[in-house]
Order: sequence, then structure tokens, then C-alpha cells
Amino acid sequence: FTGLLLSETLFTAALAWGICLLGRRSLLGLLPLAVAVLVRPAAVVLLPAACAIAGWPGVRRSLAYAGVGTAVAVLVLLPWAYRNHQLLGEWVWTTTNTGQTTYDGFRPGATGASDLAELPKMPELRGLGEVARNHVLAELGRRYLLADLPRSCRLAMHKIARAWSDVFM
Repeated sequence: FTGLLLSETLFTAALAWGICLLGRRSLLGLLPLAVAVLVRPAAVVLLPAACAIAGWPGVRRSLAYAGVGTAVAVLVLLPWAYRNHQLLGEWVWTTTNTGQTTYDGFRPGATGASDLAELPKMPELRGLGEVARNHVLAELGRRYLLADLPRSCRLAMHKIARAWSDVFM
């Protein structure tokens, strides 16, 4: 848990500095936002979004800033994606954990809390590599998500509430 706290602190500081600098129309804000993306790859959408907001007023200017933010995000993640391509044989831009996360969130018996105890026992995952396991779990997660949309919405709301709570629910 300590590792999570340390990375969250770095992520929050990088995000705050990036937004502050972009708010002052300084493109130096791209540097801490790039660090934030490296700490939390899911934050990749923040770079173009923050840049678009910083470029306002004006649609053209906002789109141009968003384009710069997107280019920076691609450049920051390109070495990682290339490394993954060399090692895994596939262009993985962030992580091979998205399938596991999707499955965990919507599997039968899901509560909004994380419980991956059954993964090692799943016969459909035996002998699979990292990328193939990600694809199988992502597909299973999507099936469970779409099979019962009201349940999926409740689980998503519970997960969001849990993430923003100062005590674990």
C-alpha cells in the first residue's frame, strides 16, 4: 500500500504543476504532465484535455493545443510501446493489465472491490502469455459488462465511490 501512496503523491504533484503552468499558458506544463502519464498511464487523456482547456478561448487554438498534448503523450509513451513490441510482439502502449481490471470489475460475484483470487485457477488462462491472457480477460469482462448493464452501472458507481472514499468500502 505504501508504494501506491508514494506514486499517488508524485502523480498529484506532477498533475498540479502541469495544470498550473498550462494555466499560465506556459508549455513547460507539458513536462510535469508527461511525468504524470509515466506514473499513471491511464492519465494519458489528461495531456490533450488539459492542453485543450489551456488553449481556450477559441476552438482552433484549443484544438491546436490538444494536438500538441496528444503528440507529447505519444512521444512520451513511444519508447515503452516499442519496448513492449520488441518483448511481447505487440504494440502495448500502457499496460497488459486492462483485461484483468475489466474482468475483475464485472465478473460474476464482483462487488466493486478487487478480488483476483480465482485467476490462477481459471483453466482458460493456463499456458497463456501476458498479452493473450490480457485479451482473454478483456473479452470475458466485456461479455459480463454487456450481459447485465444495470448491474454493470451499479458496480461502476460503487467502484467510483470506493476510489474517492477515504475509507475502503
